[in-house]
Amino acid sequence: MATKSIKTVGAVTRAPKTETKPKIAARRNGNSSNGSPSNGASKIVPVPKRKTKSVISTSDIALRAYFIAEKRRTTGLPGDELGDWVEAERQLLVEKERN
Repeated sequence: MATKSIKTVGAVTRAPKTETKPKIAARRNGNSSNGSPSNGASKIVPVPKRKTKSVISTSDIALRAYFIAEKRRTTGLPGDELGDWVEAERQLLVEKERN
């Protein structure tokens, strides 16, 4: 029995996705010239995690700016919303650096 191939115009065929195992970074210790350990065993050294930058959310900034504006209004100090927002960002960045 012969199989028929169907030709479609404009269709893209994709290869099936294969699952990949997560890669583990390893450093081999040894003195041999080819980089492998002299005793045949390898020691896996964990790779330190990168520091992730914690992002200050706009809702955090908005809440801090609200309290800055309330304090400014009750004390009768001049200012505007943009200044409150910038001051809130500055304060939160300073607090983040301290932690």
